[in-house]
Amino acid sequence: MKRLSLETGTQPAFAQARSFFESLGFEVCDPFADYTDNPNSVCMTLVVE
Repeated sequence: MKRLSLETGTQPAFAQARSFFESLGFEVCDPFADYTDNPNSVCMTLVVE
């Protein structure tokens, strides 16, 4: 299984980006790599088959 992951902001300015990623099938996930829980950040992932 391959996975594509990203990080974006939680602020209103990033709402369109989050909506776009969700429309592509990305789902909110736990922080990955060097990211940590942060109220200003949201991690998303998409399983690529």
